[in-house]
Amino acid sequence: MTNSKDLKTENTDKEIQKDLNRSENEGYAVMYKSEKDKVVEEIKEENSMAQVKNPSQVKTISKDELIEKIEGNELIQLVNVLKPEYYNFGFIKGSMKIPVDELDQRLGELDKNREVITYCAHYECSASRRAAEKLSAAGFNARAYEGGIKEWKEAGLPIE
Repeated sequence: MTNSKDLKTENTDKEIQKDLNRSENEGYAVMYKSEKDKVVEEIKEENSMAQVKNPSQVKTISKDELIEKIEGNELIQLVNVLKPEYYNFGFIKGSMKIPVDELDQRLGELDKNREVITYCAHYECSASRRAAEKLSAAGFNARAYEGGIKEWKEAGLPIE
């Protein structure tokens, strides 16, 4: 007696053999991929699309530009977007603390008439970019300082 699992395998084997025979007869190859391969390809495609999308949508600011704005007393809103468990890294002096995951609920704390500069831990941290992207989509003039608190501290700049 054959169970349904065996039939499915049998049918799949027959289909593969049929396609293989057809490929030999018709001169083309048939490529088979597992579901895992398909998922990996989808993730790679999404990441590739995100990399193309991000640079044009998210404006960034360098450490030197940020220093100029602070020293020039420009009315900027500087926002640390790290989660509270990372507050021990320190803060750029005068910054607000709004974790990126809370940003949507706390937009009312920010002024749309003033530039918002987001920062997180360091260049490898994507929170500042995600926050600037969210803010831009909500109508704010936002930029990401990607060097984060690490670059700021290493430069000997004031922290809290």
